[in-house]
Amino acid sequence: MRKNPNLVLSVCQNIVTKVRLMTCEIEYFSKFARSKVAITMISICKVYGIKQKNEIMISIKFTQEELANLTGLNRVTVAKVYQQFTKEGIIRKEHSHIIVSDIEKLKSIIE
Repeated sequence: MRKNPNLVLSVCQNIVTKVRLMTCEIEYFSKFARSKVAITMISICKVYGIKQKNEIMISIKFTQEELANLTGLNRVTVAKVYQQFTKEGIIRKEHSHIIVSDIEKLKSIIE
């Protein structure tokens, strides 16, 4: 350690990075289903979203099963959350694409 302090620094930085990642995972998995789905949909919007006026169209098609796999939830739970979001006017489906009508409401769910 005395001969190569850069190696010690590198190991410490790797440990800190791993602890941060684990903390984020613990925080994510301790959230309720609505929050998990909201976080995942926001992430999908960032990567695949196309802004249209005040809405965001997700350019890829994906199933509730795929969303369940991404969130670590079962498909039935995701379907219930999806229905709630639809009733609340947060999302809607148009021509097999999901449209996020109210991204701010979606963000407020995770806070």
